Parts: sequence; structure tokens; C-alpha cells
Amino acid sequence: MHTKPTHVGVVRHWCQSLGVLTAVSISRHEAEMKLAAFVPLLQDRFPDEAFTMASLEHVARQCVKGFPTYPELASFLSAWWQDHRPEPARLTVDGSALQAEDRARRSAVKQSWDDATAVRGLVAKCGDNQLLLRTLARAVKLYAPQHLELLPPEVISAIENHVEPSEFVQRKNASVTARYLSREQLLRARAETL
Repeated sequence: MHTKPTHVGVVRHWCQSLGVLTAVSISRHEAEMKLAAFVPLLQDRFPDEAFTMASLEHVARQCVKGFPTYPELASFLSAWWQDHRPEPARLTVDGSALQAEDRARRSAVKQSWDDATAVRGLVAKCGDNQLLLRTLARAVKLYAPQHLELLPPEVISAIENHVEPSEFVQRKNASVTARYLSREQLLRARAETL
């Protein structure tokens, strides 16, 4: 099946021409009945480009016994179309356009990291959150090492020495926290503290 619509008039004219070229002893009524049956089927199966003078001549030469049956006609036209259909359109990617887009994206990222004020703003947003500061420090180290001095020295030192942030250390050493206690345990703990 093809995806491009085929026009009824194109297929009908082609089939009528085939009937003229291959008619041996077929009545007008029989020819009209065949056209009425063949046209919708051919229209669904082939695009307009399959119904040319070359395909008409090819199919007509195969029909030595007269106007063909539908299986014969579809087979003859399919064989011709397989050899003569245009190559499917290939997607072409313009390498230079992709490279230019990539360069523009990299340039925008670089400009955002080159702005010391923006990096200071990110440091301020992190506040005292060690996890965020360490994540930011890694990004600054990768994308804008010239701005490492904008980060707290202990964060940079911790990254370079692979020291875990204090928040992680506290969580690992904590025995039981309130979020892991059941409702009954929380009530009992509250009653004990009162």
C-alpha cells in the first residue's frame, strides 16, 4: 500500500487505455464492470506515478489473451512498478547545520558559566547546603574553573580530597530517626520525654 492518494481519473483513464490496447472480444458492459471493480483496488494499491504510458505499454504486452483478470493486471503492474518506482526520499542531515547548532549551544553554555555574577548568584542560592554547594563546585570546576574562588574553600577542598559532606556522615552514623519510627514508637518516645 502507498500513502500518497491516487486519483480515480488517472487510474480509470489508464485502465480504459489498457482495455483499448488489449480488447479481443469483450462487451462494453463487461469492460465497464471490470473498470468499476479494478479502479478502486488499483487506486488503493498504487500511486499515480505507477500509471504511465510506460507501465501501460508493459502491462499491455503481457496481456496476449485480451483484457486481463485482476490478479494478472495487479501482478504485471506490480512487477513494472517494482523496477520503476522512484527511490524513497532519504533524510539528509546537513552536518554543517548540526555543527553550527552545537557550537551555538556550547557557546551559550560557556557564556552562562563565564558570568561571575551568575555564578555568585548560584552560590548564594545554595546557602549552607553542602550537597548543593558540592554539586555546583563540580560543575564550576568542569565548566568555569576560573570561578572556583567564588565557592567556599572547604567545599573545594572536600571535593579534591573526596571527603563526604557532613550531612552524609551524620545520616550514616544516626541510629534511628523519627521518620523511621512507627506511630506506636513515636507515641511511646513522646510519653517518655514528657
